[in-house]
Amino acid sequence: MKKRLYVQIISLFLMAIVLGLWGCEKKMSAPIINSSEYTPTIEDYFPLSAGKTIKIVSTNTGYEPNIIIREQFECGEGVDLENQSIYPWIHTNLAYPSVVDTSYFYLTESALYFYETADSDPEKILEEPIEVGKTWQRFGSYTAGADNLYNNILDSLLSKETGDVELIQEDKGNLPDDNGFFSGKIYPTSGSGLMTIVAIENIQLENGNLYRDCIKVQNERGDNTNYYWYAKNYGLIKYIIGATTESLALDNIPDGIIVGEYDNGSNIF
Repeated sequence: MKKRLYVQIISLFLMAIVLGLWGCEKKMSAPIINSSEYTPTIEDYFPLSAGKTIKIVSTNTGYEPNIIIREQFECGEGVDLENQSIYPWIHTNLAYPSVVDTSYFYLTESALYFYETADSDPEKILEEPIEVGKTWQRFGSYTAGADNLYNNILDSLLSKETGDVELIQEDKGNLPDDNGFFSGKIYPTSGSGLMTIVAIENIQLENGNLYRDCIKVQNERGDNTNYYWYAKNYGLIKYIIGATTESLALDNIPDGIIVGEYDNGSNIF
């Protein structure tokens, strides 16, 4: 009898210790925040800051042999205008370093626009909210006139007395190098105007890099489909122009006429 009572006392004592430790752990633990409570922004998926450099390797299978292009993009110093920002986007063809061209990104409170030149019509690249099912039109609905963009950039650079003014003034189109090569359009979007965020997914590139929670944007290109993947803190990391139905049926991994991938090292992000 005494032995049973002793066992019961020990059991109760141990239970009290366990409950005490559980209570302390509960008080000390940080609250769990549901990720759905945070709404991602364009700046999460397309960060723009002066000096940021990315490299893209693109393969064009429309030619035999395939054309492989290695490109570098550098973000220039931004110009702030009433909660909106304009950033030069400087492109270099690494095979022809003298092929340098400048385009512009215009970031508003809810959308990101691309200007091929400072005086061209803008193209809407992304629009909030960043969520599956979101749609927008690439052309025809912009908030800044092309003339205003050009003048704002020019005025700001003149006030800073930088050497970039000459580059901006000359940048009225895609500039050729000494051999007559033109850089062409330096952002890969093409096809129809209707853009749709169709998924938020992980994606692994050919070099082994794995990116998590990427937004996948889609639009049509005739009978084919274009895809663009954006990763948090990196921007555009992969695009496919002209994916076919047949390629989509192969393990759900599309292939297309042109495939471009981010190539700034190897890791898991």
